Amino acid sequence: MTEQGKTGYNYIEVANLFAKVLDVATETKSILSRYLNEEVIDPMSKLWYAPEAKEFFKSFQRTVAEEEKNIDKAFQFFVDKIDLAQHDWSEETEGGEVAEKVTIETEKIFLNVAKIKDQNDGNIYIAERSALNFAEGLTSLREKIVSDIKTQETLLKEASLAFIGDDQGAAIQKCFEGILKTISDIFDFLTTGENSLKETIISVTEEYRRFARRISEEMSSK
Repeated sequence: MTEQGKTGYNYIEVANLFAKVLDVATETKSILSRYLNEEVIDPMSKLWYAPEAKEFFKSFQRTVAEEEKNIDKAFQFFVDKIDLAQHDWSEETEGGEVAEKVTIETEKIFLNVAKIKDQNDGNIYIAERSALNFAEGLTSLREKIVSDIKTQETLLKEASLAFIGDDQGAAIQKCFEGILKTISDIFDFLTTGENSLKETIISVTEEYRRFARRISEEMSSK
């Protein structure tokens, strides 16, 4: 807790705040990597065997790489806001020291898409019922990812130590909550839109069914 009656900033605590933001960014990537590998790649590698499965997950990997950049940008925006605030205080106090700003550069997410195979002992198929159940469960998976990331908010509860008085710390916390909302929206690629993982699985399953019926009809026609 800060002492009542003080107004200003603490550049040492700003440095600590920068470090915590970097920790949160790193943990966010770790959470995403764990869920995508363990709860997307692993199960789908046992449900969909086809050349197009391999191609889709290569594309999925590229999508994740692009969204990684957006995650980094969101955290960097937050860092830049903190840095601007401390420099404003430095100017206001005619030369108060400032902490060195961090750059959000976290380890890239590795997706083991090599697990996705184009055939299984000569079988090329999608396991319809299991795949559709998996697709329906992606909404819950997205919610779990977002929930785990939001728990990171607690790491920044001490923002009031860096910016003292007049609810500066609370304003920083609110800003960070907005950043987390932006990051949460990024995970829509799992469930929202025709190119999302969920809709792709549903679409492929339906297409395979239609094609199987067509083959049956052609075989039985005179």
